[in-house]
Formats: sequence, C-alpha cells, structure tokens
Amino acid sequence: MDGIASLGLPPERERKAREALARQRAKKWALAIDAALRQPGVAEEFERWKAERERLQAQPAPPECTPRRA
Repeated sequence: MDGIASLGLPPERERKAREALARQRAKKWALAIDAALRQPGVAEEFERWKAERERLQAQPAPPECTPRRA
C-alpha cells in the first residue's frame, strides 16, 4: 500500500504515521525535482515542453477524439 505494514497501533496513531511518511516522500520528490531543474538545459526544456502542452490543450480536439452522443 504505502510502505508501512500495520504497526499494531491505534487507528489514529497509525493514520498519523502514514501521513508523516507521505509528507516525507513528497518532500524527497520535491527536492529531487528541484535538483533536476537546476541542471544545465533542463529548466529550458521543461519550459518548452510546458509551452507546447499549453498550445496543444488550447486547440480543439479532432473529431475522432471527441465522444459521440447517441
């Protein structure tokens, strides 16, 4: 599930332990992403990707990609 086997704690304490682990993992990922974006050229490539994604999302979907109404 989330890496913690049941600790045999009361439900409230177990929930808090799982939430603490989730916060710890989120912080680790945020630090890793921040470090990656500091590498030469990565931030620029990310900005290009983001601009391309926004451009594509602004376009209307082709007919074959829109749901049909019965």
